[in-house]
Amino acid sequence: MLDKDFVKDVSFGSYTDEILLNEVDGMTDMLYEKQGAYMQGQEDLVKTLIDAGKITADEAEHYIKISKEQRQKKK
Repeated sequence: MLDKDFVKDVSFGSYTDEILLNEVDGMTDMLYEKQGAYMQGQEDLVKTLIDAGKITADEAEHYIKISKEQRQKKK
């Protein structure tokens, strides 16, 4: 069990704040990595569909434009 004086110590509060900030920073980094991977996956899918002849370049441009607009709305 922690000593009562230790728990009231200001440095302990700042220590816990620092841990929280590090955790939040790590979660933010993971979110950006996921978003980047998702966007790259969308671009790869569009390129694959063009190469396979499933969509035209004009259609791909339309899909990419819609995708970018949807991402901006979410921000």
